[in-house]
Amino acid sequence: RMTGDGTRWGAPFAALLGAYDAQLGFGLASIGGKDSMSGTFNDEHHGEINVPPTLVSFAVNVAQQKDIITPEFKRPGSKIVLYKAERDAYDLPVYERIIEGYGKVLEDIRAGRVISAYALERHGLGEAVSKMAFGNRLGLKIEHNVDPRDFFGAGWGDLVCEVPQGKVGELAMTYTLVGEVTDRPLFQYGSVEISLKEAEEAWTGTLEGV
Repeated sequence: RMTGDGTRWGAPFAALLGAYDAQLGFGLASIGGKDSMSGTFNDEHHGEINVPPTLVSFAVNVAQQKDIITPEFKRPGSKIVLYKAERDAYDLPVYERIIEGYGKVLEDIRAGRVISAYALERHGLGEAVSKMAFGNRLGLKIEHNVDPRDFFGAGWGDLVCEVPQGKVGELAMTYTLVGEVTDRPLFQYGSVEISLKEAEEAWTGTLEGV
């Protein structure tokens, strides 16, 4: 059943406008899409079945195998750097600058100056480096000058990268140094230390069994 509730329609409509803006900004076309709004209906046994306003987006691409890197940290001693996607005064992407920046990151990957990378999500840098550490069970130490608001804030479009020791000064991208990979299974940030085992259990403990 379709609904005329402007509040409910506002969320996916705003998301669609954002997706359209991104397509124009990056010069890319979409191949299709799906919203959830027509999923809400009345059921004689349960009353109204309410589907929250939702827009699901996905993307695919192709690349040369030699240009592909995986997200897990590879080497103790590597530096952790952050590439931040430029935004304007309205917190909207500056697409020309971002396209240029991503090109520099690709240049660094091809030259072996970036050996792992992760695209930031809702919980930002903290989420990203944790998942990168879980892969090879390596630890990390975050610089004291990293603001907690930046560490846990959403970072859509930003990339966290692992750079081999001695290669930071050669990077083509604009970056901020945020930490270092260690050989101790420990997460260190300021005065806080969390074992990798504790962090991993907190992450996987939220998942339901299959």
